[in-house]
Amino acid sequence: MTGDLRGSVAATILSTEGTGNTLILHVQHHWVTESGDTLDFDPATATTTQVAPGLYAIVTYPVHLKGGTGKYAKATGNFTNIGESGLDRRKARTSVLRAGLFLLRKLKKAEPNRESTSSDRLGREIPWAPD
Repeated sequence: MTGDLRGSVAATILSTEGTGNTLILHVQHHWVTESGDTLDFDPATATTTQVAPGLYAIVTYPVHLKGGTGKYAKATGNFTNIGESGLDRRKARTSVLRAGLFLLRKLKKAEPNRESTSSDRLGREIPWAPD
């Protein structure tokens, strides 16, 4: 993985189900950033359709970030994936493009637990009020 969240991403396939050309994968993601922080995700569901023998196009694959460690301890957000997954046992691979938005909450030292900020992709702080 490259970009702001550069590091290593892995996924465990928890279970599968299929009907016809549709294959559904229940997936748990494991993400460790270059700095050693982790990102925690809810289990995700990838719906795919077979486009060639052993090759599946990802049709829907939403993922929810629920926190992590270090600077990602209070991070939340959603992203979706598109791509393909090759399930040939001799050369299994997945190629995915991710798009989405994460909210990083930082507590201000002057008013802990009352007001926080998040940062956009360019590092600009965005104020927000808790629910």
